[in-house]
Amino acid sequence: MKRTQWAWLAVTASLCLTGCPSDEPDTDGGSPGTDAGPTGTDAGMMGVDSGMMVEDAGGMDAGGEDDAGPTASCTNGVMDGAESDVDCGGGTCPTCAEGAGCGTDADCASGTCDATTSTCGPSAMADCSNGTMDGDETDVDCGGSCDGCADGRMCATGSDCSSGSCDASTSTCAAATCTDGARNGAETDVDCGGGTCPTCADGAGCATGSDCTGGSCDASSMTCAAVSCTDGARNGDETDVDCGGATCGACADGAGCAAETDCTSGVCDAASSTCSAATCTDGVTNSAETDTDCGGGTCPTCAAGDDCGASSDCASGVCDGTTSTCSSPTCSDGVMNGAETGVDCGGGTCGGCADGGPCAAGADCASGVCDGTTSTCAAPTCTDMVMNGAETDADCGGGTCPTCADGDMCAAGTDCTGGICDATSSTCTSPSCTDGILNGAETGTDCGGGACPGCADGGPCGADGDCASGSCDTTSMTCATPTCTDGARNGMESDIDCGGGTCPACAPGEDCTAGTDCSSGICGGGSMTCNAPTCSDGVANGAETDVDCGGGTCGLCSDGDTCVRGSDCSGDHCVGRRCQTFRTCREILEGGGSRGDGMYSIDPRGTGSNVTVYCDMTGGGWTRIDYSADLPFTGHFDGPDNVYRYLPADFTTVLSRADITAIRARSTEGRQRYVGQCYHVIHWYYTGGTTYGYAFGFRMHDGTTTPSGVMSYAPYDITVSADGCRANDSVNRTTTFDINSVAVPVMNVYQRDGGTLGEHFGSQLTMNPAWLR
Repeated sequence: MKRTQWAWLAVTASLCLTGCPSDEPDTDGGSPGTDAGPTGTDAGMMGVDSGMMVEDAGGMDAGGEDDAGPTASCTNGVMDGAESDVDCGGGTCPTCAEGAGCGTDADCASGTCDATTSTCGPSAMADCSNGTMDGDETDVDCGGSCDGCADGRMCATGSDCSSGSCDASTSTCAAATCTDGARNGAETDVDCGGGTCPTCADGAGCATGSDCTGGSCDASSMTCAAVSCTDGARNGDETDVDCGGATCGACADGAGCAAETDCTSGVCDAASSTCSAATCTDGVTNSAETDTDCGGGTCPTCAAGDDCGASSDCASGVCDGTTSTCSSPTCSDGVMNGAETGVDCGGGTCGGCADGGPCAAGADCASGVCDGTTSTCAAPTCTDMVMNGAETDADCGGGTCPTCADGDMCAAGTDCTGGICDATSSTCTSPSCTDGILNGAETGTDCGGGACPGCADGGPCGADGDCASGSCDTTSMTCATPTCTDGARNGMESDIDCGGGTCPACAPGEDCTAGTDCSSGICGGGSMTCNAPTCSDGVANGAETDVDCGGGTCGLCSDGDTCVRGSDCSGDHCVGRRCQTFRTCREILEGGGSRGDGMYSIDPRGTGSNVTVYCDMTGGGWTRIDYSADLPFTGHFDGPDNVYRYLPADFTTVLSRADITAIRARSTEGRQRYVGQCYHVIHWYYTGGTTYGYAFGFRMHDGTTTPSGVMSYAPYDITVSADGCRANDSVNRTTTFDINSVAVPVMNVYQRDGGTLGEHFGSQLTMNPAWLR
């Protein structure tokens, strides 16, 4: 029988032993006896009749009533409960011996239940090396009671596989993984440890600390232990065994570290990642130091503001007992420190030391004298070249030393050789122009005499040079007030009687201090004299009407510049004393520049290229467009072809096409009278018939052409005011066309050759110009 069939029978037997209805009538009325013996069969099934399944002690008998017998057990000498025989089998009692009743192989110690007799038979252990799938093997020579099968071989449970994992969907052995819920492969516990799976949690199996999340494997229980700082292992975030990291104490010198806080020295060597011994250059306050790399007797003394424990820790020799910080040296701390040469004296920062005190230079001494031999401060003398003692200057004054020379310091006249001590400057002085005394050659107090400044107006003088005005009234012998006609350079004048803002501007060549002193407005830089006007000096001077332009001496002025007449301007128009450029006669009229009918200068294209035109100002600012030549009265198209054609060359105008185009672009009206002369040439209406077939056409300045050979020239506004050329005869006549269009002037005519020799036509174009407005 196949293993799957045995399994089914076992389950069926187990279920029926405990709860299935009886197949046969109970023959003993609920007693624990059997029907047909303990191994009898009922209808070829399990062989257990209804009498075997009835509980005898405390169970239900066949009648459905409770027995008052003892409770089932595996030692009561009775087959009860789920037992397949007396006190054995059924999954709840020990397996049965060979020959005992059984329901499945699991009931038998031999592992084999004979399906025919329902009794345990001899061992069914398979031969695990016969190359045949037999016994309880799940694949050839593996599984069941044989060794576990390799990955991919058939299996029923994980125990059939060497990996310990049986894939339920394929019934094949699966390779060990870290998520298969089984302890297999190199794992030290289910899905963890062994170096191939994640580390194990505390309490899980382990072989070494590396199997554990905490890094500690208890050697006695071979289970992962919680991390501690006394477990003798480097685990957790420790940087060395039981030290470093955030939870354990700092490490000793030489131990591993990741940061300064891991080390008792506060120094973690970045290259070796080990704690370094404290030094006086490691940038950390450690060892005996009172502040970073200073103090403590082993490192240099600390600077002001650093922490200290004693004065010896400080460079200043003073440790503030209140703040425990080093103090800066002062001149009253009772210690010789800083630059001092003696206690609280000398060194340039404190007062000079007393006579006899230590010194390095005279500045260290109150006397200003340091004896170079003894390096001590000497008492003042009148020959030590130092101002000390009662002296008012070096080795003079003060009543104890000789008097001082002019310029030396003094406190009173007695200090000075000249007897005068200037109260303002406290210096000895000789007579001067600032001593407030009329002395020396002065003509007035501190003025005149040639050596002092000139005296003010009204002050005493002996000559013009004694006066600030440069003018000494010889009658009163007093200084006179400057005027612009006194023939002297005085007052604010930059030269004699000119400049200074109070007198007329100076001529070119005279002295100046600024451009305003000069009639040209230009004061030369190095020479400080007035320059003559030029057309490039950046000042409107000379005959110029604006800066460097106009006046007939310089170039033409631009629009907006000041002008006197049109000739001052590049646009040839001066309106309201400002230069303007006009494009058409109408603009001149509307801009206020009209002088009546006549010739004017305009710049049609605004390029600075002026042209002269005749302007009809009376009629409203019309610009006349003149022709430079007439259309000669001659035979132009003599021949028999009788076709329309234009003249081979356009009419010529005085203005260029570009100028005329620019004028037309700024105009809204145009007019022209074309007077055509004829001889055997019809210009419009033909009396010999009833058509206008010979009517002239015109080509306009803008390139457009009018209709021809028709009565109406629409859309052009052209009328025939006089039609003399309506007969094809040998008489000279004229036909007049009045054209009203901004497209004028007419530049060519379109005429039909009548096919007769001797045909003549022409036009006096110069007598009939075009007009634009």
